[in-house]
This record gives sequence, structure tokens and C-alpha cells, in this order.
Amino acid sequence: SSLSQIQCNPIVVEGVLYGTTSRSHVFAVDAATGRELWRFDPTEHGSAAQGHNRGVVYWSGPESAGKDDVKGRIMAASGQDLWALAGKTGQPVASFGRGGRVDLREGLGPEHKGGDVTSPTPGAIFEDLLILGSKVGESNGATPGDVRAFDLASGELRWHFRTIPEAGEFGSETWPSDARRV
Repeated sequence: SSLSQIQCNPIVVEGVLYGTTSRSHVFAVDAATGRELWRFDPTEHGSAAQGHNRGVVYWSGPESAGKDDVKGRIMAASGQDLWALAGKTGQPVASFGRGGRVDLREGLGPEHKGGDVTSPTPGAIFEDLLILGSKVGESNGATPGDVRAFDLASGELRWHFRTIPEAGEFGSETWPSDARRV
């Protein structure tokens, strides 16, 4: 049985269709024949399946992909993890994050280390960055729904935009002083 509904908008790159299933599997099929080329199940690698996922994005990779790098990456999120998969094989790209994944809870502050944060959307690529929003809880103390940009080669967090600024940050005067706590 499926976990949820399919909300994936598949993409086609060089004759290969990439997408996600209702169980958060990432897949590649020959766009002309429908023959499956590979399938990646993030839950077999410790990720939680998420209720819905809207697809993947493709990055052609660095101009000169080195021996230890992989050109042509599929970026997909499942549960709290952001994955970089080799477009040809579906295997995690070892040089990205920790073994091909970045924990989306990292960088949000120690109080949110085990918080609930997922990304049902594939994000947007700009140059060498994946700009990603997130889905978070709405209760008191929930993880913040900040927008972040991750380096597509390494998985490093390159910038972080707080949707509710902290005291002293630009725009903070437009928010009540305790806005981040409610």
C-alpha cells in the first residue's frame, strides 16, 4: 500500500525521467520506453518517509567534476534528510554532506536539534546553490520555517534567511519581541 498521495512533478533530462513515488522512493526511467533504470529508497538508508513529496531537481554538477565527484545530481528530500544522488546510478554522492545526505535539522540552533522539519518541495537551483524552504510544525516551540541555501557540491549551508528575524537583524523591529517563541 502507498504511504500517501503522489504530488510529484517529474523532470526529464537527456532522455531520462526522474521522479518520486508516494513512498518517497526516487526513481529514473527511460523516458521513451518507461524501463526503470534505478530506484533509491531513502528509508533503507535511515530517512523517514514523508507524507507527500513534490519531486526532484537536477544539477549538472561542477564544470570539472573530479575523480571523487559525480556529475549530474538528482536532489531529493525525504523526512529530515536532503539527498544528492548520482543521476546515472541513483547512488548517494559520497562527497555531499555525510555520505550523500544533509540533515535538514542542522543549523537551526541547538533547541531544534531533534525538531520536526521536512521539505516536500524540491527547491530551486541558482548557480551552485539549492535554495530550500521547509515544512515545520505550527505549535509553540516548533522548528522555524527558515529558507536556506545549500552548496550543491558539498552540502554545506551557505546562507540562512530567517522568516522571523532575531533581535538586531534586519526587519526585527517589525516583529513583536517574543515572535520567535510563539
